[in-house]
Amino acid sequence: TAIDGYRLNAQRTHELAGIDEPIFEHDPDHPNRPLSAKVTVYRFVNGEKCAFTAKVLFKEYAQKDADGKLTGRWVDMEYNQLGKCAEAGALRKGFQAEIGDVRTSDEMAAAIDVDFEVGESAPESTPAEGLKPETMYEGVLVG
Repeated sequence: TAIDGYRLNAQRTHELAGIDEPIFEHDPDHPNRPLSAKVTVYRFVNGEKCAFTAKVLFKEYAQKDADGKLTGRWVDMEYNQLGKCAEAGALRKGFQAEIGDVRTSDEMAAAIDVDFEVGESAPESTPAEGLKPETMYEGVLVG
């Protein structure tokens, strides 16, 4: 899912009382990179406005390839990406029953590596008994 899905789920409760803009700490070693982001989400609980805050660290969320280089939108939109991760964490805290433990795509690894030895092919698989071919999906897994 994406952050917009989280926002929609929170909105549908009619208890979402606002979302603050991210507050960033700047990384002194990388002038154009955030060190952390913090977001507060507000929810009406029994008529009272309550705050739910999450702080995330760039080094724990930034998506990198096998060589340690930033990937995807993390290359040129580091603040935006980290801010969305902090907002997702705050929304999960405030709307646990509505969102659960689902992670946004911004919070997840960018790719899944599958390695095979030279000359080796992917393992053969057969459909599970009882499945109809028209209900099966064939395609390529993309991270």
